[in-house]
Amino acid sequence: MQTESPPLFPFPPSAIENSSEQAVNSYNRDGIIYLKTFLSEADLKGLREDTNRAIEQSEKELKKNWESRRVYFYSKNPAGASSELKSDYVVDPYFLSSGDKAHVFYEATDNIDSINRIGHGLHLRKGYPTIRKIVYEHSGLKNLLKNIGLRRPICQLSVYIPKHAQEAGSDVRPHQESTFAYTEPASVQVLWIALEDAMIEYACMWGILGSNRMPLKYVSRVDHRLKKRHFEQIHAVTIPDFDLERKYYTPLEVQAGDAVFFHGNFVHCSPVNSSSRGRPAISFQFIETANTHYPETNWLQPPNRETLFDLK
Repeated sequence: MQTESPPLFPFPPSAIENSSEQAVNSYNRDGIIYLKTFLSEADLKGLREDTNRAIEQSEKELKKNWESRRVYFYSKNPAGASSELKSDYVVDPYFLSSGDKAHVFYEATDNIDSINRIGHGLHLRKGYPTIRKIVYEHSGLKNLLKNIGLRRPICQLSVYIPKHAQEAGSDVRPHQESTFAYTEPASVQVLWIALEDAMIEYACMWGILGSNRMPLKYVSRVDHRLKKRHFEQIHAVTIPDFDLERKYYTPLEVQAGDAVFFHGNFVHCSPVNSSSRGRPAISFQFIETANTHYPETNWLQPPNRETLFDLK
């Protein structure tokens, strides 16, 4: 694992539009690439409008169809899962039915009733046109997915995360995205877009460069019949503690409209936002469907069939 890492190199839009070998090599080495000015000003504005609409519509739908019940989302520690909250959001019907909808989830912190996230099928809803445009029409994104080897990818999920100011939310523990969307062989890729500047002072994400070459430590397995979830450790991997071993982590600072694209095994996290302003972002998760097994123990069932492209 790398220590005292430099900031990420910013790749301009042309790097992925023109299938830059340097960008792919950087991704293969670090497990992540920084896509500078990934969005145009118009698309950034449209994305903010879509997420604001999602906030309003998801809470209205919650009141109308779910009697305003609250489902609380939290970053679960697999090693101590049995000692944490007894109610696991992953097996709640509201969570399990969110794969093609815009469902709202709340913070599990004391005395706070704020939104943790809205997801997980924003990209499948026609009411969010800019979100759909980014997923299905962005030529640079498609080129990047092709150049790293995907042949028939889908956007598995999309999620808006407001990351509220003044500690009105929780931290996100170090984790690997493939834990929660396991495929055989591994195929998960993540596109994370900043809606506002995401600097250290605003609780930006942090990650371990090169951790894409680490094996996956845990797989989250859901028994949909028994409505239970457990974490299975599949490799004896040590993931450094963010608070105690921060030297292994690099701050992933980006500006509004920038994006980072990273491998499903890339270890990342974010602290509580103690600043006076929010750090909203939207994240998209992509998986391969060609010659790939998607287990029934993944929480999101079934995966959608709306492919970005099919190279056959």
